[in-house]
Amino acid sequence: MFFQKYLKYKIKYLKLKNAQIGGDQIYIDKANSQIKIYDYPSSKYDKIHQVLKDLYEICEPNDQFLNPHGDSAKVFTLEYIPNNKIVGFAVITDLKLFIRDKHFEEQGGDKNKKGLFITSVCANTATYRGVATPILMIIKEYSINNNYDYLLLHAKKDRTYLHDNLGLRQGLYVKNGYKKIGEYGDFYIMRMDLPKI
Repeated sequence: MFFQKYLKYKIKYLKLKNAQIGGDQIYIDKANSQIKIYDYPSSKYDKIHQVLKDLYEICEPNDQFLNPHGDSAKVFTLEYIPNNKIVGFAVITDLKLFIRDKHFEEQGGDKNKKGLFITSVCANTATYRGVATPILMIIKEYSINNNYDYLLLHAKKDRTYLHDNLGLRQGLYVKNGYKKIGEYGDFYIMRMDLPKI
């Protein structure tokens, strides 16, 4: 009798431990994924629009999916190769689009430098693990190769897993090189200065 209770307890413990370390999640790596870049607007973007909208509902159930800003945005998607499914995406827009906004500098923009604004980052973290970092790394590489000086994003203050150090774990954006440079309403302004090649 004791052994059966112990075994039940041990199974329950292992299931909990497995869930904590991402037990049933699919780990993304270079071998099982690929990143694609779509121009916006474009017919190729139109083909994935509904997929992005559906994925955004998983990431941001209380927000409405909006198309990228302007006519020169880029959408970076991460596709899980075994099922040809887009499992994450990010949208970038050249900050020159917003330079005339009266709050441009207050929101982290620099009129004397060439910057990109990351307007959305979305990943299906319920099923997949390790989605956002590869996308952010490719955006950084793209930005450096296209002579941008900095990357800018706004992170909601209540999303500590994005911008704070949590014990031994760093927030997603901190881990990927972004620093808090200010606040604007409910958001932290985060920026990464890029090296020149």
